[in-house]
Amino acid sequence: MRLSPFVALVPLLLGARLSAQSISRDSLRRELPLVIAVQRLPSHPDSVWVAGIPPRGALTGALPRFHRDNPFFIVYLLQNGTTFDQRAFLAGLPASADAPALFYQRLGEDTAFIGVLWRALDGYLRGEAGLPPVSRPQYPADTLILFAAHFVHLEADSTGPSGFNICAKSWLLRDLPLPTSIALESWIYSIVRPGQRHIMAGIDSVFTALPRGPMSGERFSEAERRLWLALAHSPDFRGYMLAEISRRGRYLPFTVSANGGD
Repeated sequence: MRLSPFVALVPLLLGARLSAQSISRDSLRRELPLVIAVQRLPSHPDSVWVAGIPPRGALTGALPRFHRDNPFFIVYLLQNGTTFDQRAFLAGLPASADAPALFYQRLGEDTAFIGVLWRALDGYLRGEAGLPPVSRPQYPADTLILFAAHFVHLEADSTGPSGFNICAKSWLLRDLPLPTSIALESWIYSIVRPGQRHIMAGIDSVFTALPRGPMSGERFSEAERRLWLALAHSPDFRGYMLAEISRRGRYLPFTVSANGGD
């Protein structure tokens, strides 16, 4: 039996799509300098080498495209997802060292960091290519949004609640409503971090209801729990989170199930 020209082309077309979304870990390592900058801080005599995330530019390449669309994923992963203390590593290098080369080599050898970043990038490229997603866990929308709210931490002074910050340290997250991982935290942080306007809209009314006066221990923890619940039920924050999850849905490694009126 002779195959039609269209049927004969299917493997070639599929192969092209798979090639478009695949990237080797070695290629990923080579692109690290495009999204992570290593420089020496000149502001004081005891200046040290530090690593940071440069502004998003017009660079081409798989990892810069990923960084353009998810600018805070690598920020969180670099701070929390390495198996070595990258700040101490860089601080221990002398001024004469080729710090960028040494750092990229060390980071490229960190299988935990590279593994999380590679899987995130692979899913992103599959989404770009229109390929079906791999099997992904599904979370109830209420639970995932409450989880996202836990990244918002309360600031308080002697008079009571004074503001908030967005937590960028994994070890500071507590009382989480679902099992987590550095990969999931990095994804949620990358969504929450740009949404400060929506966070403000969601918690303005909460601040007036929180107790006044000095806060510490259980009193502070209880105030934060109230803050998280209020934020998770805020239409502004909730709408922002669901819209962002939908926008990035073609490549996120999880899905949400409708509940609570979604």
